[in-house]
Amino acid sequence: MAYLAQGAIKVGVNLATDEDPDWTNVPGVTVANGLGFGENRVDTTTFDTAPGTQASMSGPRSNVALTFTMHDEPDDDAQLAIHQASDDNQAMGFRLLRGSRAQEFSGVPVVSLAAPVNGVVTYSVSVTPDAKPSRSDPLSISGTPDEATVGDPYSFIPTVTGGSGARLFDVSPALPDGLALNATTGAITGTPEEAGEYEGDLTVTDDTGTATLPITLVTVDSTIVRLEP
Repeated sequence: MAYLAQGAIKVGVNLATDEDPDWTNVPGVTVANGLGFGENRVDTTTFDTAPGTQASMSGPRSNVALTFTMHDEPDDDAQLAIHQASDDNQAMGFRLLRGSRAQEFSGVPVVSLAAPVNGVVTYSVSVTPDAKPSRSDPLSISGTPDEATVGDPYSFIPTVTGGSGARLFDVSPALPDGLALNATTGAITGTPEEAGEYEGDLTVTDDTGTATLPITLVTVDSTIVRLEP
């Protein structure tokens, strides 16, 4: 299958030298093809199979290569890394973003010179995954803040799943006095200064898009005594 590599379709490479990925989009990519993994279903129907039924078994199938073309940008770090990995026959991390989903894998890129487009030098890149590409679920955020008390330390950390890449959190409108948002973890912490009810939206954004969690934070006065029924 072919994908126009523009808009929500992007090809990225991992430029990190440590365990934390540094996904960087490859500029100048025009069309991306392939990439997939599946299982062969082998028909094993025999004379002993019940009438009207069919038996099969699954076996591994070779991974499908990702191929794409890119207009040459000789000073771009992502393109330079692809050329270097191809020259050194060295595997590197690749990612194909399609809307809110991402496929990540490692493989050795094979780079060859393609026909120029409008006078621009163009390269063809083919990468066969070393293993089954990992597929990320759509980005989501969930959680319900506990009740807070004036003058007492407070903490709420949302649960975030799916997506791909570094996450950035934001909240709107501004939190009540005494509370602050950690833009990296999404944690809301601090010591509330006034009783009241806050309603807002906690959002998380990564390379695949944005997810929003409506939150309600109730802060009660420390002098209130709650009696159990």
